[in-house]
Amino acid sequence: MQEMSRSQKLETSLNLLCTWVEENGWAGYDPYDIKGVPALMWMQKYRLLRKGLNVLVESYPHKFRKIFRIRPAVNPKAMALFAMAYLNLFRFEPRETYLGEARECLTWLMENSCSGYSGPCWGYPFDWQSEILIPRGTPCGVVTSFAVRAFLDAHRVLGAQEYLDVAKGCCEFLIKDLNWDEMTPESGCFSYTPMDFFHVHNANLWTAAAVSRVGALTSNRTYLDRARQALKYTLDGQNLDGSWTYRGLPDANLGVVDNYHNGFVLRALLDIYQIDPKPEILAALRKGIHFYRESLLVGDQIPKHTAKRLYPVDIHSCAEAILCCSALSEIFPELLHVAGGVTAWTVEKMQDPTGFFYYRKYHMYTSKIGFIRWGQAWMMLALSEYLLRAHVKVASGCEQPEKY
Repeated sequence: MQEMSRSQKLETSLNLLCTWVEENGWAGYDPYDIKGVPALMWMQKYRLLRKGLNVLVESYPHKFRKIFRIRPAVNPKAMALFAMAYLNLFRFEPRETYLGEARECLTWLMENSCSGYSGPCWGYPFDWQSEILIPRGTPCGVVTSFAVRAFLDAHRVLGAQEYLDVAKGCCEFLIKDLNWDEMTPESGCFSYTPMDFFHVHNANLWTAAAVSRVGALTSNRTYLDRARQALKYTLDGQNLDGSWTYRGLPDANLGVVDNYHNGFVLRALLDIYQIDPKPEILAALRKGIHFYRESLLVGDQIPKHTAKRLYPVDIHSCAEAILCCSALSEIFPELLHVAGGVTAWTVEKMQDPTGFFYYRKYHMYTSKIGFIRWGQAWMMLALSEYLLRAHVKVASGCEQPEKY
């Protein structure tokens, strides 16, 4: 039997995943839903208890969620990611089914926005603990920024003014309801939610990218000026080696240099660079992607968990590596080959024969639960993005990507 071509393998993987999502629905479990249980939140404070608990929960994910009566939920971020993925697939192959799925996701978002804020906004359907407890449903800059991306994609592909209006409304929440810490007249940082004053680089920059894109479309100087201040904060927070810690100053605990949060920062930077192509942004992207390839990928194929350790290989990191390298291939074309290499490895090592993607691969075992938001939504978007970009390269007469 003739072996399938690389493009056939990719399309087969995507079709399997789309079918699995269609059969299982939008609702599902999340790595953080069980961490919102009060007793388990208390245990997370203690290192040994936390590690032991994580092993047990990942080994028996459904049993523990049944014990604590955690039900599958629809996650707004997943709906935004699915919407973007289906719009990519519609651009690749204009099937009405893809368009229908995208519209269903966007409609769900419009009908399930948080109330009582300056514009449409969304959060996570579970409690989560940081320095403070963030209750379920608290609107979040990251989730809302991804919804902005989805509505802007829909406006671009379909031309519907309604979707641009929703994106504009979201920016009112981002500008007016998130806390803003102005460091200097040129630099400041968006908070994660209206409840906190965290300085989280990826959250700050995703918000900046969202208001920057909408500001450019609507000539809103307030949005553009605030985005430039947030950009300056995160550019100033880049480490000498090109990386970013999870948090920035003046927070006491800056966190580690991990895979997907560095990918987030790079993609958000690209969004802003495409609107305002300043040399300092390009320099940060060049340093950042060099670090990413050298320190957060093994052999341009396997996404490391952090700069200092490989395991666990997390499906979120796999998806972000594909997305980051696919997106940045616009200015660094060689990265499309890297995206192909990560795609090939992830499909081979992390996809179940039924279509869903596993959560994590450890040195000795694999946690095979299929989280909807964390794994399936991100991977559908990643595969669709790579498919779209690789197809454009081939169609334009460029060589087939070396890997996959």
